[in-house]
Amino acid sequence: MRESPPSFHCPCCGMVSYHPDDIASGYCGKCHEFTGLPPGVSGHPQHGDPLDRVWSSGGQPIHRSIVGEPMTMRAWMEAQNDPATRVRRLTRFADRSHVLTFWTGLWDPWTPGGGGFDTVHARGTETLGHLRHGSDSEALDCHRMLVEALVLGGHTITEDS
Repeated sequence: MRESPPSFHCPCCGMVSYHPDDIASGYCGKCHEFTGLPPGVSGHPQHGDPLDRVWSSGGQPIHRSIVGEPMTMRAWMEAQNDPATRVRRLTRFADRSHVLTFWTGLWDPWTPGGGGFDTVHARGTETLGHLRHGSDSEALDCHRMLVEALVLGGHTITEDS
């Protein structure tokens, strides 16, 4: 059985690097940040436990609360496991499609306001539309307008929560 080559897996963006310098220093070339710890190191004198650190990319915190406050990776991971926190609104239709608005808590430099919320119109595994938002209120307004447009187009709501 062949062993996998040494690698560094960025905890922020998921990128994998096989470059020896990245592995040795915990550097992510995609985030352009030192996002990890060198192999075999359980703590870092400057940052402590990596899960209790507020990670950043391009000077912006990556993980954000529903109100946009920076949060540690540990707090973000705990919140991601709570559907009551993540799902902001779900509307199901008779044609088996749905509109789902949810909190991702991830900063997105290409979205006004920084992202952190997504609205998806889907049927099964097929995405019919996807929008990213910078705030909870913007995401919920978009959800409401999308549902209204679908109802005007003949869709029948079967569940709205």
